[in-house]
Formats: sequence, C-alpha cells, structure tokens
Amino acid sequence: MREPFRKRKRQDETSSSAQQEPAHKRKKDDLTQLDKEMSAFLHLLEDRLIRLFLASDSRRKLSDKYLLAMVCEYFRRAAIPTDEYRSLFFPALFLTNQFEEEELEIRRQIYPWALGGSWTLNREQLLHECNLLFH
Repeated sequence: MREPFRKRKRQDETSSSAQQEPAHKRKKDDLTQLDKEMSAFLHLLEDRLIRLFLASDSRRKLSDKYLLAMVCEYFRRAAIPTDEYRSLFFPALFLTNQFEEEELEIRRQIYPWALGGSWTLNREQLLHECNLLFH
C-alpha cells in the first residue's frame, strides 16, 4: 500500500523570490516546467501496464485523447511531482471519467487496472485516492 497523500504546495506558493523575478523569466521557467511535465506524461504512456490498458480500450471509451489530456492537466494543476504520475494515473483517469463521462459501468472497468486482481476488496482505495488527488 502506498503512503498517504500529502498536501503539495504549488511552486509559486513555495518561493517568495519567484514574485520578484522579471515576468519574462517566470514565463520561461513555467514553459520549461510545462515541457518537463509533458515529457514525463508522454513517457508515462509508454509504461507497460498503461500500454496494455490503452490497448484493451480499443473503442477509447475510457481513454480518448481528451480524457488523457485532462489527466495530464489534473497532474499539472495539482502540482503532482512527475515521479508520482505512474501511481496516480488510474485514480486521475477515474476522476476524469467521473466528471466527463456518464456511463458508470464503463468507468468501473478502470478498477482492475488500478487495483489488480483483488480490486473488489480494494475499490474504496481508488475512490479515496481520487478524493485526495487535489487536497
């Protein structure tokens, strides 16, 4: 079982000196950070389990381009460190489906991928991780 989530501070909240930097420097730093996050997310999509999941979703009911882009955006807005993308991919995808899609039965197909063979016993864990994603 993973360690509990902890509240993360956005980079701009952690450094008062960031407000003293010139706007063009902050913008360049933001673009560099965005580039790192996007690169990490694209690398995440090459993960073996995630590739298998995406291949199994051949009709793209759970993982169309829009839903995957929303997962990436959730990570960015929640200031999730890139090394946690893998462990939070399925909770974020579940959350995205919860907000954007209406079909509960299709959304439930994420459980076995997120929780493994004993997903029926650990279903609440995924819901708990979804709730903590932005706290």
